[in-house]
Amino acid sequence: MYAMYIGIFNDGAKDNLDDYYDRPFDLFKRYYELTSLYRTPGEWQPLLGESTQMDWGSFLYVCSRETVRQLFKLRKTGIAPVFDDRIGATRSSSTLSKAEWYGIMEVELY
Repeated sequence: MYAMYIGIFNDGAKDNLDDYYDRPFDLFKRYYELTSLYRTPGEWQPLLGESTQMDWGSFLYVCSRETVRQLFKLRKTGIAPVFDDRIGATRSSSTLSKAEWYGIMEVELY
């Protein structure tokens, strides 16, 4: 089973991905589940490019605000904020917090 997440990077994390190997969620100030996606959609691949493996089952794509806007035009999805022990209510992707850079991560759940 898989899940998709989008997160806003901590300061300096985008340029130091190797420091977060085996703890990929620590990259983010905050992150959200992409509620209607379980794997990276095929139509997103040309915009996302290559991923970075963050541990044995997590793959991260680094993308700009403009790329995220284009992705959400291609495939609509809701977002749900993730807290320490729960997932919040689903909301529109248009409510995603503004940032210069985002990480989109496909995670194999085990």
